[in-house]
Order: sequence, then C-alpha cells, then structure tokens
Amino acid sequence: MTINAELRTSDFGSAGSRRLLRAGRIPAVIYGKSEPVHITINARDFNYNEKKYRKDENLIVSVNGGKEYKVVIKEIQDDLLRNVIHHVDFFEV
Repeated sequence: MTINAELRTSDFGSAGSRRLLRAGRIPAVIYGKSEPVHITINARDFNYNEKKYRKDENLIVSVNGGKEYKVVIKEIQDDLLRNVIHHVDFFEV
C-alpha cells in the first residue's frame, strides 16, 4: 500500500494544523531512523473510515514524500464524535 504525501516545511502549530484539516489534509510525522520528517497526507487517500489503514495492524506502508519511506502506523489521533483524524504518527522501519 502506498500513501502520497507532501513535505510540510512551514505553518506549524495548532493554527496551521487546523488550516490543513479544513483544506482536507492531515498533518503527520515520520520518525525512527533519522530526524523527524513532517508531512501532510490527503484525508481521502488515507481512507480511515473504510478501515484500510489501522494502527493495531502491523502493516508496512510506503509513504512517498520527497523520497520513499517504509513505515508502520504508530498512532492515530482522531475525534470519534466528528469522525475526523487530527494527526498521524508513522514509525520508519
């Protein structure tokens, strides 16, 4: 499985995250082997509602954000009442 991402180089913080969420993007971070990489992913591509990607599975996913990263989903911060994802943490394998 592959997730297309864009590098996030500016507009950090809670206000920037809210702007991304309104635009249909989910802020995310890849950490593990090297320095953390901040990215954004398309909310429709992540497809969380169909349970395509879940944090309780040990599924290796490719994230294309400038270069290709092999990751597992470490944490998903979501709002269950609104059915919205606020942030995703990926751990590089």
